[in-house]
Amino acid sequence: MASQPNTATGHETSHHARRHLRSLLEYLGMVAAMLAGMVILGLIRDLVAPGPVLRADVEAIIMASEMVIGMSAWMVARRHAWRGIVVMSAVMYLPFLILAPLFWVGTISGDVLAAGGHLLMLPAMALAMPLTHRTRGPAERLRLTEAPTMEAGASSADLGATGEQPR
Repeated sequence: MASQPNTATGHETSHHARRHLRSLLEYLGMVAAMLAGMVILGLIRDLVAPGPVLRADVEAIIMASEMVIGMSAWMVARRHAWRGIVVMSAVMYLPFLILAPLFWVGTISGDVLAAGGHLLMLPAMALAMPLTHRTRGPAERLRLTEAPTMEAGASSADLGATGEQPR
């Protein structure tokens, strides 16, 4: 007898591939949004407050903030939960906060602080992706708030005074 191909495994594999592709695209969207935030808000900052460059640690935090604003706007538009936005924002600051003490004691230069913070931000964001779930859309919210329906086969006559089915 010839063996039948396992279509469940094939379907499951394509489901996982689509899920991973969606996650990758979501991650790339966040990276693009943070770059856009850094460029656009950086240009606005240069127009509004042109002047000398601040200390490297202050500049790094300002640049990280510009990136966080862009990425947060993207996540809000994509209906991510606020918890996920806060987690991703914190993760984006974390590399700079880890490297700043090394800059303060003179172990690394300002350029290393900026480059290292930006480079470490990318894997930190990738690791935090599972914590940034999107909230449900309006249709799903409506379904969750509808009154529960009767179980199949149960009628209102089957329900006792408490509204529960007899055991």
